[in-house]
Amino acid sequence: MVDASYVGAVRSADHIGDDLLQRVAASFPPHSFLVIDAYENVGTNADRLADELMTLDAMADDLHLIVTTHSAGNFASASRVLRDEVRVVTADDLAFNLEETELLLERIDRAEDAKALHAATKGYPLALRSALLSSSNPKVVPQFVQGGDATVWAPLVADHLRNQIRDPRLLEFARLTSLCAFFDRDLAASITGWSDLDPVIETFQRAGLGRWIPFGYDLEVFQYIDSFRETMREDARRGAIHGAALAHANHVSARWFEKHGLVEDALALAISANSLDMATALTMNLLLTVPETYTSGRLRPHLSMVSKTALAVHPILAFALGLGMLVDPHARAGSVELFNIVNENLIVDALTPQGRFFEYGVLTVSQRLAGRFDQAAESAERVWTTYRELSDSERNSLGSLATVALRNASYAFLQAGLVDTASEVLRAALLGSEPGSEQNFTLAFASGVNAIEGRSDLAVYALDRQDPQSWPRRLNRSYMSLLGEVGAAQVRLDALDAEGVAALITEDAAYVRDSEFWPFAVAMSMRADLARGNAELRALLMAKKLTEAPKPPGIGNNFGTALVYNELALLWLACRRFNLAREALAAFGAPHAQLSSALILFPLVQGDFNEAIRQSKISLDRHGHTRRSRASVALLSAAAAAQRGSAEFAITRLRSAVVDFQMYGIRSDVLLLPLPAREALCRLADAHGLDVREYIPESLHVPFLMVESPVPRLSASERRVLQALMASRSDTTATLAASLFVSVNTLKSQLSAIYRKLGVSSREQAVERAHSLGL
Repeated sequence: MVDASYVGAVRSADHIGDDLLQRVAASFPPHSFLVIDAYENVGTNADRLADELMTLDAMADDLHLIVTTHSAGNFASASRVLRDEVRVVTADDLAFNLEETELLLERIDRAEDAKALHAATKGYPLALRSALLSSSNPKVVPQFVQGGDATVWAPLVADHLRNQIRDPRLLEFARLTSLCAFFDRDLAASITGWSDLDPVIETFQRAGLGRWIPFGYDLEVFQYIDSFRETMREDARRGAIHGAALAHANHVSARWFEKHGLVEDALALAISANSLDMATALTMNLLLTVPETYTSGRLRPHLSMVSKTALAVHPILAFALGLGMLVDPHARAGSVELFNIVNENLIVDALTPQGRFFEYGVLTVSQRLAGRFDQAAESAERVWTTYRELSDSERNSLGSLATVALRNASYAFLQAGLVDTASEVLRAALLGSEPGSEQNFTLAFASGVNAIEGRSDLAVYALDRQDPQSWPRRLNRSYMSLLGEVGAAQVRLDALDAEGVAALITEDAAYVRDSEFWPFAVAMSMRADLARGNAELRALLMAKKLTEAPKPPGIGNNFGTALVYNELALLWLACRRFNLAREALAAFGAPHAQLSSALILFPLVQGDFNEAIRQSKISLDRHGHTRRSRASVALLSAAAAAQRGSAEFAITRLRSAVVDFQMYGIRSDVLLLPLPAREALCRLADAHGLDVREYIPESLHVPFLMVESPVPRLSASERRVLQALMASRSDTTATLAASLFVSVNTLKSQLSAIYRKLGVSSREQAVERAHSLGL
């Protein structure tokens, strides 16, 4: 027993400190059980008491804490359940499992009926008793029950439970009031129209079919036993209750549950009542206040009952259902259709700025997840503009939604190539985030975005600020943490630690494979494989992956996809497969700033230094540059200029790249330097007193080799002839000449010049050589 003096101390304390808790914990004997019944009765003190009891449980050796409650509150929060601090035991857990049902029936020589009986009763003890009593009379039970058909057992169980209440009016009362988990007198009166309820409810109590239980601080509610309630609900669904009465009961029950703070139960009832305006308001409430509603599939069973026609009228429901499907790898493909329902039907018309902020946030996510990246960036701009217009009190009223919406807006800006804006929005999200899991999620985003942008220093800072204890279990390596892993991988690449990246990014993991952040994770892994000498195999696998249907998540006309194609082109260049490198660059479409390193390296490794410098100058005018990509352009253009002999230009560009390394840690692209280029840069640096030994280590592996001889420089007419030859190898000389509008003699002269420059002696050899050089 606990010392009585401690009980008095606890009763009189406004707050139970660790010292008192430690003394109480020490007073429990080994293998003690502390049972707290009707926990919801503590009212507004529930969350504080939950924290104190959890502390007590941790302090006491071998203490078993059992809490019975209808409204679990903070006790059964998602983070506690995920960290295995709390186990939630429901009515289903208390039912018999199949093995227990089999053991029971073995004792009465009915083992052959166990599976069917268990399926019909769900293992509920009273339902099992009803079935066994019903089947004990051979005059009642059909002979084909022997052998156990669940479709026969179920009616027997239901009939026996109905026979507990003979009055048809009482059965109708039970069917109407069984639609919700429990009810008080006012709710029962509103649903049924009955005024004198005590004799009615007493009848159910005497039959052992339900009981009064405490709810909240000063309210009692009546709850049917599960097996009886299931039977009554099934009767109602099958038409025992008129449709209008059924809808009325669900609607009134939904309002009662909403009033008492049980919003998810209210949502299920509102959908059953087809009260979809109410369901939309309830869904918005849940999305605003309960983060688990968008990080799990908990609303999906309810929302799946709404037709697609109705979802188009109520697009917030489609949005929530899409999020619920997104977390399930087997259902995520269907989420795109739902997000498109949102994109085509959601009209931003909320009366309050907070409401418009929410609606723009919904559109940002829906458009992005449906592959509409340009539209997502436009909606993200509206999210950011609306947020900046909100007062402090309006921002505070948004709670964690502000952090979530800004985080998603930031990612939309990143994918649109607006990296500076993405960083600015993330800073606002971090300033408004509360310590805990949401702040960890936001720091993971910040680490990834900063590392991609070229601020490895800030990426490391964001990683260090994460609280390991605030990650819900299994979410520290999940969709929510993946951008943090991308940030950590980029930091390791800047440290030239390719092996560390390979150990960090697990591409086969579902949270990587099925995530919209896949392009960024795989780009890090591709660069690591390049550094580790695995270029050819990785290029083959990635080229296949990018041409398969459906496309990997996150692939489209966006920043991340440009990164992936840039890395693929670099892998092919390392294999000296110039034609495939050119195809990879062309596959993305229009030139993008994130393709710059491959576009410059392509002519550089072939000895065409003028073209490499030209590409570097062109690239700086392209959209989507980051501090990192500009540093890469500076480094590669310096390498080309050093080898061309343009020392002044080369040293200026090299100094710029070194400063970026010294200030921000950007260094991963030194991996791209072919050995002659690296040696030329080091000689140039020595001549100008610039120390680059830390920036460009001598021991660095060289994945790129210069070709033995520079790429032949063909005239414009010779290139036209070569292209025609590659397109139509079987054409005769006369046919080829006619297609080019030149004479046969002119064509022969041009072919001879092409053969000489390529070092070949036939059309077939010329085509093969052109492919290998990427011409």
